[in-house]
Amino acid sequence: GGAVALPADPDAPKPADEPAAAAPDAAADAVDPDPGGAVQAAAAVDAFLAVRGTEDERAVSSAAGRAELDTVIGSIGRSVPVSGPTCTTGPATGTFTCVLPTDQGDLAFTVGPDVDDPATSGFEVIGAAIA
Repeated sequence: GGAVALPADPDAPKPADEPAAAAPDAAADAVDPDPGGAVQAAAAVDAFLAVRGTEDERAVSSAAGRAELDTVIGSIGRSVPVSGPTCTTGPATGTFTCVLPTDQGDLAFTVGPDVDDPATSGFEVIGAAIA
């Protein structure tokens, strides 16, 4: 047999009329211009490069990320970016791979939470390699 729809019980209590929902603000309807965070990750690489070699680099990178970049620079020498980084979702959850074209070839930065301080970070340079 098939299911039979029963008429609603006329004596059942009716739900109270809900007040009209507040109009959603325009921001809630706007399309997120950076849904995956890639733009934010690219900005993190730019911020790191802007303060590289100063005390401020600690706020935007992990110790491992700085050490890996030191190794890369040691092998290719000084390099000059030829354009901004392009970031895509990285291999681990919450990470990004950012490729930075330089005059010495492409460098790949890993951006994500600092393992030494994950609660207060999310977009820090945590790795670097020759792409």
